Amino acid sequence: MVGSASANTLDFTSWNGYRGVNITATPEGSTGNTLSGAFEATDTTGTWGTFIAWCLDLEGVLASNSVYSATDDPFSNSNGVSTEARDRIDDFFKDIDVIAQSNANTSQSSAVQIALWEILYDDDYNLGTGVFQTTGGSTSNAQGLLDFAKDNDLARTMKVTYLEAENGARQNLVTISPVPLPAAGFLLLGGLGGLTLLRTRRKSG
Repeated sequence: MVGSASANTLDFTSWNGYRGVNITATPEGSTGNTLSGAFEATDTTGTWGTFIAWCLDLEGVLASNSVYSATDDPFSNSNGVSTEARDRIDDFFKDIDVIAQSNANTSQSSAVQIALWEILYDDDYNLGTGVFQTTGGSTSNAQGLLDFAKDNDLARTMKVTYLEAENGARQNLVTISPVPLPAAGFLLLGGLGGLTLLRTRRKSG
């Protein structure tokens, strides 16, 4: 999926469910009501296809026909993402099936986005304290996701890709995709499947 270093033009075809939320504290001091939720992005060149993404900016604007590149240095066009914040984001994606959550319903889609803002801007995993805080909307659901991520280590294997906007006024994004098994892994699964089939035949015989 996403991973090419080339610049690609994205259209944002639809929300994946969203709700309003009241942001009451941020490191930059910008507060107020905003929309939160996952959304579908489509690469008009066809390289990246269609995928679910989340915003990682509070100041930028999300707009179709915007040019993005995958980056290993998010986000050099704005405030940047610290190594510690990237580690928290990676861990969150390993512990929470954000695709399933964002597809579940509007409230859960919004909750994933709020939780991502929290772990990007703050390190206490608490939406009621610290430098990033929210009230209303899906805040309680987001706090549940943060509590689970903080207390668990499921270590799901996911590829996290940061997408940087060519226009600095646009939203920077993050998306994920499963890491494919190496060929040896597929062979192992095939062998285990064969053993299961053999055992089933023996039992039925």
